[in-house]
Amino acid sequence: MLSLRFAVPAAMLMAAASLSAQYTVKRMVFQGGAPYTQKQLEAASGLAPGQKIGQKEMSDAAQHIMDSGAFGDIEMSLNGAASGIDVIFKLKPADPATMLPVSFENIAWLTPEEREAGLKQRVPLYADKLPAAGYLQQQVQDALQEMVKAKGVNAKVEGFQKPSTPERPTAAVAFRVTEPRLVLSNVKLTGVSADLAPGERKSIGQLVGTLFNEGIDSHLSDTLLSAYRNAGYVDAKLDNVSRTVADGATGSANVTVAAQVVPGEPYRVASITWPGTALFSADDFAKGNKVHAGDTVSVAALRESYQPILDAYHRQGYVDAAIVPALKADTANHTVAYDLTISPGQVYHVDSVHITGLSGQAQKDFDANWKLKAGAVWDSVYAEKFLQNNTALRSLAPYTAKFDSVAHPETHTVNVTITFFANNK
Repeated sequence: MLSLRFAVPAAMLMAAASLSAQYTVKRMVFQGGAPYTQKQLEAASGLAPGQKIGQKEMSDAAQHIMDSGAFGDIEMSLNGAASGIDVIFKLKPADPATMLPVSFENIAWLTPEEREAGLKQRVPLYADKLPAAGYLQQQVQDALQEMVKAKGVNAKVEGFQKPSTPERPTAAVAFRVTEPRLVLSNVKLTGVSADLAPGERKSIGQLVGTLFNEGIDSHLSDTLLSAYRNAGYVDAKLDNVSRTVADGATGSANVTVAAQVVPGEPYRVASITWPGTALFSADDFAKGNKVHAGDTVSVAALRESYQPILDAYHRQGYVDAAIVPALKADTANHTVAYDLTISPGQVYHVDSVHITGLSGQAQKDFDANWKLKAGAVWDSVYAEKFLQNNTALRSLAPYTAKFDSVAHPETHTVNVTITFFANNK
């Protein structure tokens, strides 16, 4: 909503009645403009002290600020003499739910410091959150494209919105280079202890050759430090991180990440609690729990402990179910207490099942025994173990199968494709 309210002194009413009335801007006053600075808001308005303005310029300034998406309402008024007027903007911030965190996934040619400085210079209302609507996302995309080009790189930058997930309950705005294809080709870590070096080499080996991504959902540092995370080093971090880009195969570029490992101190488990739910009780959790008081903190053991909870929810169609471990660290005693909760999301149903590779009796036996027909509650565990749990179906014995499922968050449905392969082929 845009509201323009021009309040002028009585001596100026005659002039103000004319659409061609002109005022000289003395200063601009912004009320309710946080978190933006005076300088940012002035740049976004397009007005400047000393500028001569009329009704059109004032309307255009307010509309441009409004079109950014960063504000829900604007009222504008004037105060002072025509030869030196205060232009007052009363701003109402946009709904906080529409302000989304920003993720830079693979802009490897720019250091974080270069990127932030360049965006603040080029995009007046740039901040660590961007509105879901408005022109700011496009401005950031264009600015990143310009900054990468200034590095002598012919790359294509795209912006897009990432839907929320149970682990990240708000949507996000992400920016990534789509051309060339950026591949993580090497990781060079210094400061790795000898006893954890084998685990670190394994973690790095699993990442090398994959698409380079250090965005909001990639957890790249945690993955690179997985050997430390599994040895109790809760505070381990990467310092002095650098990214080097070199030409790769046609249409791709290779990224080398170098960093120093700062391990911190190892932590032990103080406690772990799961309150229990209708789908997975506290007693069931206690029976299979791999994490106990006094143990060295291990992310792998923690995940192994809560995986049965997720399996229970996945069997009931909760595709997006995620465990959220609330971690309470005692830095003085180097212990960690875990409180586990679950964000279940919505129940998904089967939309369609497409089968290839079967014929004759094998197809008939599959159709008769496959329980997840269209409309059924989706059960990913059932699908994964279908052949293992149906060895009595002799007609399917000569086959292996590949199960692919595509979930649609907007409709909470799943499309399933099962491809069977004859074992002798």
